[in-house]
Amino acid sequence: MTSNQTDLWENPYKRQTLQATDRTVYEVLFYLTRLPSKGRIITENQLTPVIFSNGKVAAIGRYRLKKLRRNAMH
Repeated sequence: MTSNQTDLWENPYKRQTLQATDRTVYEVLFYLTRLPSKGRIITENQLTPVIFSNGKVAAIGRYRLKKLRRNAMH
């Protein structure tokens, strides 16, 4: 963060838990990897998802999260 920025963000910025149809539980931590333009809100497009299973990284990125969400129990 540069010295002229006054806002502070915490990482992980957002958390989510998903359960797949095979009953595997995944924790998704969303990290702020792209700062929003001044005056804009933070959207999921600026966040990078890191997906954990049993305390270990299972996948990283939006494509893997999209696949997991499709396979999640509702």
